[in-house]
Amino acid sequence: MPSTRNKLTRARSAETVLVIAEDATIVSSPAAMLQKLGYDVRTFTSVEALLLADLLPRCSCIVIEQVTPGILGLAPLQQLVGHERTVPIVITSQTPNLSSCVHAIKEGAFDYLDLADPPQRLADAMAAATDEFYRRRAIVAQQRRLKRRFARLSDQERLVMDGLLNGKLLKNIAKELSVSMRTVQFRRASLMEKLRVKTRAELAATVLAWRNLSE
Repeated sequence: MPSTRNKLTRARSAETVLVIAEDATIVSSPAAMLQKLGYDVRTFTSVEALLLADLLPRCSCIVIEQVTPGILGLAPLQQLVGHERTVPIVITSQTPNLSSCVHAIKEGAFDYLDLADPPQRLADAMAAATDEFYRRRAIVAQQRRLKRRFARLSDQERLVMDGLLNGKLLKNIAKELSVSMRTVQFRRASLMEKLRVKTRAELAATVLAWRNLSE
């Protein structure tokens, strides 16, 4: 897609990018190009070296230089996807082809770039990858919040919640569970407090969000 920007997109302050490349000193290498864009670049010659550095929690994107043409050259991508799904992975290549591009995207790459393209293409891709990183991180944070809240519910509260979500009246829920109306009211108040919702609509939205994030 053609870029609509008039100038190269500069990196956000202190944005760290991890690069796997055979030789990061080459002027045309992804590492050198990213440094010119203002990124804090850390280079590695292998996935193993990158993982040992323990920098994944501090980076917003991983760039892999595809040296070997074809699927074999995407082995580092396959290794990394198993370790990290929050950080977008961008593949760069001096000899790109459609087959490798399709395979990379299927394997989980965020983008696949031809290093022969204008520098603006890399700048746009990195800006998009950074935005995607923060989007994914927000989703993970939301997952953790909802997981903690739902973990606090008792089995009895979950039964009441299911009844409410199925549109049942409190008296019918009480009858099905063989408990008093007062007990159902107490459990409803308790579960809604734990989930931090005030209405049935908010409860439904929270449960739907949890199910969608858990898929």
